[in-house]
Amino acid sequence: MKKQLIVFIVLFAALNSHGSGFPSLKMGVDARSGGLGMAYTAISCDGSGGFWNPAGLATMEHHDMVLSMYRWIQGARSEFLGFGSGNGTAGIGVYLFHTQVTDLEYRLDVPSDDPLGTFSDHEIVLGLSYARAIKKQLTLGMTLKGLYQKIFTDEATGLAVDIGVLWEMWENGLRTGIVVQNLGRTSKLQETSISLPLTLKAGLAWPLNALGGIWTLTADGLKERDFPFHLHTGMEYLWGGMIAGRLGYQTGYTIDSIKTRDITAGLGIIWSGYRLDYSYMPFYSDLGDVHRLSFSVQW
Repeated sequence: MKKQLIVFIVLFAALNSHGSGFPSLKMGVDARSGGLGMAYTAISCDGSGGFWNPAGLATMEHHDMVLSMYRWIQGARSEFLGFGSGNGTAGIGVYLFHTQVTDLEYRLDVPSDDPLGTFSDHEIVLGLSYARAIKKQLTLGMTLKGLYQKIFTDEATGLAVDIGVLWEMWENGLRTGIVVQNLGRTSKLQETSISLPLTLKAGLAWPLNALGGIWTLTADGLKERDFPFHLHTGMEYLWGGMIAGRLGYQTGYTIDSIKTRDITAGLGIIWSGYRLDYSYMPFYSDLGDVHRLSFSVQW
């Protein structure tokens, strides 16, 4: 059984083009960011901000809650509930993120068409965030995360921290953000050590008024320890303050030199403080696609 568990962990991590544990920490959580290619480090000023860059919570001047559900590759499913609140000087946030993969077959070392049974993988992340302006147009934020994973009957727990900064560079709204994610450690899963995906991200976001609407251009560069550099880019067009169209592009995601993903797309509807967002990310190599649906309310 131990051998089967280790094989599953390796395969699930490989599907995300990385080799560390807790792959849910790299999957993204909401549909707006999904449509923008997950280039969200410099615009994380909503209910999901504690996950992306907690420094963005201090720039909020309202309350925001987001509920997101999506189906990941190979039948993995996730649910996310996040809340953020700020007054323009300080902000707080909390989120709960659950990912599960069910009906995984297991066998002993002897090959067989019939499995002995099935098991599931569950990952839960609870995040608590605080952010504050440390000088004009510069904010600092931190998220403390509790981690839990259960595969079959084996469990692991851990703690991690994200630390981010956000700087509004120009009066035209150009922002840059930097965040270090997943500084921490976990207990072993059986006798297997788990390495968290320590990641450094740097991003830009630039809003523009053109063609009768508001354009937002985003870009993130990210580097996970011991793995290749990735570039995430996104573009959003908001028309009439009500309809949003989004496109994104990601680079560097391959398995055995075969590209696994690149383009993302999404749509959003905003009305009287309510937002409904959808995003789509196709995967290649018969891995399946990612569909995200989010509902948000701002007050």
